[in-house]
Amino acid sequence: MRCICDTAAVLERAALKAGAPDGIIVCLRHSTMQGTQELMRHRLTGVILATGGIGLVRAAYSSGKPAYGVGPGNVPAFIERTADVRKAIADIFAGKTFDYGTICSSEQAIVVEEAVRERALEECRNQGGYFLTDDEIRKLGELVIRPGTSAPNPKIVGKHATVLAEMAGIKVPLNTRVLIAKLEGVGREYPLSAEKLSPILAFYSAANLAGGIDICQRLLRFGGAGHTASIHSQNEAAIREYGQKVPASRVVVNTSAVHGSIGYSTNLLPAMTLGCGAAGGNITSDNIGPMHLMNIKRIAWESRPVEHRTVPAEQRLSGGTSVDSTQRTAAVAASGGSESPAAETVRAAVAAAVSEARRAEAVPDRRTIARIVRDVLVARGISRGGTAHENRFAAKPSPAEVAAQIVAERVGPARSEYAAATAAGSRYETKPAISTTRPELTPEVKPEAPKIKVAEFVSEYEVRTALARKEKIFIGPKTIVTPSARELGDTHEILVQTS
Repeated sequence: MRCICDTAAVLERAALKAGAPDGIIVCLRHSTMQGTQELMRHRLTGVILATGGIGLVRAAYSSGKPAYGVGPGNVPAFIERTADVRKAIADIFAGKTFDYGTICSSEQAIVVEEAVRERALEECRNQGGYFLTDDEIRKLGELVIRPGTSAPNPKIVGKHATVLAEMAGIKVPLNTRVLIAKLEGVGREYPLSAEKLSPILAFYSAANLAGGIDICQRLLRFGGAGHTASIHSQNEAAIREYGQKVPASRVVVNTSAVHGSIGYSTNLLPAMTLGCGAAGGNITSDNIGPMHLMNIKRIAWESRPVEHRTVPAEQRLSGGTSVDSTQRTAAVAASGGSESPAAETVRAAVAAAVSEARRAEAVPDRRTIARIVRDVLVARGISRGGTAHENRFAAKPSPAEVAAQIVAERVGPARSEYAAATAAGSRYETKPAISTTRPELTPEVKPEAPKIKVAEFVSEYEVRTALARKEKIFIGPKTIVTPSARELGDTHEILVQTS
């Protein structure tokens, strides 16, 4: 908090010196969720850029103001068999130790192809990595990730590797830069496979490129969908395949994921607020910069003229081309007094088409339309899906036919014949009414459909609450669902999609 406020003060002084109005940059020195919500809802607030936990992003989206929210990252770093392994490990460690791993695009897992696994292990040890034992992995996992969640413990965020080891009761060399856990899977059963916001890395190996891509895909979907991924390789085809298949909005190549994603070592827009796009429930997949917070007015001149043509009504309705006789006579005279045989042939064909179209102006009845559609589908070899589909093309019975059918079902053939004839206008002799005693039919009372409430935002907390209460959560196309909520909800079938 002190770093943020001091930085804001430096920016404010520079802005005032450049002529900016007083109060253009301010900072809440005593931050609370209530204060943040009031600031978001203030009438002078035009747009919100929310970078933080689920609660803050949810408050931004619920404020009623335009908002940019960004999601978590669970960044995999894939080392392909053609990579410069020493440089790859150096880049990964540089990203992981920058700000002690608190940047959302810092590497969370190393995935190496089996062909270079041993070299990668050796480089990790040479450059300050400490490989945890199975028991140490368990201890560190219990410390780093809060039980029953995939969210990191706030007490470990931004701590040095040796401090984390001491907190977990693990002895490591004093020169340890990164703690590394060899894992066999991804998910809640492997706490250290999640985003850790500290200098801790998971370590995986894959038999080939396809296996490595699969692991990276699972890591991203577990808690970093749409964020960032990195690859170290000299094989351009492998790089392109990896980039196309991983669900990440930015894929950095042969550099630190942190420095590459924020534009320091690449040509991406310099920013530390990184959108995850629709995959991560964000409004944008961009690196969010100043231009995203500006409204731009544009005055546009005509660049090409609009064609103004008046088409006669009869020509629009017939779909043909009608040429006025006076214009045609003038055209013939200008060409020497006679039309060429080709022109006469075209004019005759057009006249015949116009005449045919005008004869067909009468709207065909429903049966004719159904027959035409059926014939076209059959001619094109398109399956109509059986009787249920064919019924869509069948003509509906007339009201008189419906009445006759109802009478036949309830009273018998004789009355049915009488009802049909009456509907057709025939005259029958008046006969005494036949008295029949029928029990009164009690109308069936259908229970009202239960009302459902479609959630606007679903986090892991809502899913766990619904799970405890044995309830369902109804979501719609516009519902924002966090990645962890989606994973937990799908596992326990809590989320119900509505149209």
